Amino acid sequence: MEERLSASSILYPENIAGLHVTWTFASKGELTAPALVVDDRVYVGSHDQHLYALDVETGHQIWTYVTGRSIVSAPIFADGIIYVTSLDGSVTALEASGGGVLWRTRLKDAIESSPLLIGNTLYIGCTDGYVYALDSAIGDHLWKFRVGDGIQASLVASEEGIIYFGSWNQQVYALDASTATKLWSFKTGGRISAAVALQEDVVYVCSQDGNLYALDVSSGKALWTFKAGKMLLAAPVVVGSTVFVASHEGMLYALNAGDGQPLWQVELGAGVRGTPLVLDEILYVGTDDHCVYALMARTGERLWRYQVGGSVDASLTIGNGMLFVPARDHQLYAFTSDRLWRFTVGDRVAATAAVSFDDAGDVDTVYVGSHKRRLYALNARNGDERWNFVVSASIASTPLYDDDTVYFSALDRCVYKVNAATGAPLWRQCTDEAIMSSPTLANGVIYVGARDQQLHAFDSVSGEELWATLLGGDVDSTPAVLNDTVYVGCSNHNIYALDALTGSERWHFTTGGAIVSSPAVKAGLVYIGSTDHVLYALDAHRGSERWSHRAGGAVSSPLVDKDTVYVCSLDHRCYALNAHNGAVKWQFTTSDKVHSAPAIAGGILYIASLDRTIYALNAQNGRELHRYRTEGPISAAPVLAGHYLYIGDLSGYVYAFHKAHR
Repeated sequence: MEERLSASSILYPENIAGLHVTWTFASKGELTAPALVVDDRVYVGSHDQHLYALDVETGHQIWTYVTGRSIVSAPIFADGIIYVTSLDGSVTALEASGGGVLWRTRLKDAIESSPLLIGNTLYIGCTDGYVYALDSAIGDHLWKFRVGDGIQASLVASEEGIIYFGSWNQQVYALDASTATKLWSFKTGGRISAAVALQEDVVYVCSQDGNLYALDVSSGKALWTFKAGKMLLAAPVVVGSTVFVASHEGMLYALNAGDGQPLWQVELGAGVRGTPLVLDEILYVGTDDHCVYALMARTGERLWRYQVGGSVDASLTIGNGMLFVPARDHQLYAFTSDRLWRFTVGDRVAATAAVSFDDAGDVDTVYVGSHKRRLYALNARNGDERWNFVVSASIASTPLYDDDTVYFSALDRCVYKVNAATGAPLWRQCTDEAIMSSPTLANGVIYVGARDQQLHAFDSVSGEELWATLLGGDVDSTPAVLNDTVYVGCSNHNIYALDALTGSERWHFTTGGAIVSSPAVKAGLVYIGSTDHVLYALDAHRGSERWSHRAGGAVSSPLVDKDTVYVCSLDHRCYALNAHNGAVKWQFTTSDKVHSAPAIAGGILYIASLDRTIYALNAQNGRELHRYRTEGPISAAPVLAGHYLYIGDLSGYVYAFHKAHR
């Protein structure tokens, strides 16, 4: 799989199925004009006579400008200025930063096309049958050229400064922009309402007679034609050696750009008015039946379909890794795919992943175990499998990466040490029963619990067992080590503090239920959750209870960040508690049980639930910021590294998502 981490576009075939609506903006009129994305803003005109400037991340309105009639074409941007046209015949130059009017000029009739800027001159086609040239600095008229009937299509220019456009008089024109001299014209059999497409020596034009024409760019002579339907309202698109054309009858064609021979065709089921958009191997198009499609440009294979609330007449726009869809239901839809990649394991992934970093500090490899009896090493950037290590039973624990080495345990009773780069085995040590506990490394020692009722300590270099302490119950809890003490929970309801060097008991505390969660130790306190529905805060030195909080179900492993303890529960909730006294700061309710511990980064708390959702919350107040959807329920905890979130689900997938923003 090709590595893709472009900042400008995060949409590609492998993640397009994850497209979802991030926000919508409601205007007071239909939206039939394409949106324009510039930096952190998106601009869109409406039939309510307004041009809106919106925040690209949130859709919040920054400013608006009112014209005298509907806006049906896209604005353009240059040097901090937005140029916009309207059906009231106006051409307006606005400050992009605040929407202030720099100048405004009125033509004699409605304008349905976008302006074209070449150097310091704006060129505009008007429904009065003229092409106008305006001074872009002050809006003064420089010249006009008459074609005899309305011009609805936007003008297109070559690098040589030749303007190409079609008219309602069925003609295609080539016009020298500097002299207003007609170079040639070609007559089709119907009105031309969409822009032409240029590539090298060919002009491609769609006519309402249903034909796509390929014309010689120098002479205007027809090279070939293709009958695509009864009527063509959308402009053609040329990418490489392929030209794409969509008909008002709902057919989408990919043709050889050289001779017009069909490469593939797809029936969309409804008419197309907006020009298809092709980017990064994907073709995007909207239809009259309210649908938006993403297809493989090479084959026509459908990757994604979404139904909005109104007809999609405008061309679609991609910017800042987002897809923008204007619709006749007055809404501008902003779509994103927050999924970077998805890897198929083929069986349940209940274990939390681990990651490693390269020398530059970038996340490099994701390590994750599965019910399929394998530990996988995946390229963190694209999900490619680097290696897998086969064991004889399921892996339910979190691997541990340290110094080019990965440690992990499995239900086959064993603890493994393997080379992180190759997966080559370095040592294996087995206990008497299955291991659910994840290994912990401290001071050259691997600590791990087992269902033989013991906590084991192994030398991390040789694998030699240093000691094993019998605790009297299954040890599924992952140990926590601070200084010279190991803390671990047990199914006999106790949490133990053991000497890290000898395994001898220092103290234990008895809860009201089995402990399968893992302790967290900070600022002299040990926090541990129990199946008795209680989170306990204990004195780390003596084991005495400082405070406790009762939830509505068994609680997860806690997460301590600054002065807050975050813990989730089988009661569907996640709680934020004061770390000093247990007072509830806030709580958030999901739609199903939460087994795993939360994760935090950049002030955002991530919670994974059996409802197939990962929730991103404001850590201070619990307000939901974003949701990620997976194919199956989630029992693993999110792993946050760099700009990404890694997690597996019980349907057998491992995912990489882009982290949320506040």
